[in-house]
Amino acid sequence: MMNNKSKLPLGTPASLKQINEGEITLLSWNDECANLLDQAHLKQIEQVNNRLNQLKPRKLLVDLSSCQYLITSAANNWHNNTLFGLFGTSKPRAMAFVVPSNLFNHLLFEATEERMGQHHTKLQYFREREKAIDWLKSL
Repeated sequence: MMNNKSKLPLGTPASLKQINEGEITLLSWNDECANLLDQAHLKQIEQVNNRLNQLKPRKLLVDLSSCQYLITSAANNWHNNTLFGLFGTSKPRAMAFVVPSNLFNHLLFEATEERMGQHHTKLQYFREREKAIDWLKSL
């Protein structure tokens, strides 16, 4: 069971909860979150990261299946906004992302880039939450 410091601020369209008997921390969006790189979402992601940095989860599952991840001319270069970079500041031992199928190819490239950066976090991308949970359980 998560304590009060793990609760996100009111109005944050995301939720944090423990699953698999507290072994995995699940971050999911409550509503469609449109483009994650919009300025409004980047501020919310900062609030989420503040909580994750307090919790320091060993295994983190980030479900972005209701989100978009659009690189626009108004957004910074995608290299500056990788999903690991957006959500990995708490340095979990393992991190799984559930992403919409239209982003999967882009994120496979991103995963290769992240591995080249030699992060100490095991990182994997999935289309289905259950497969992501199974992978995290296996670690």
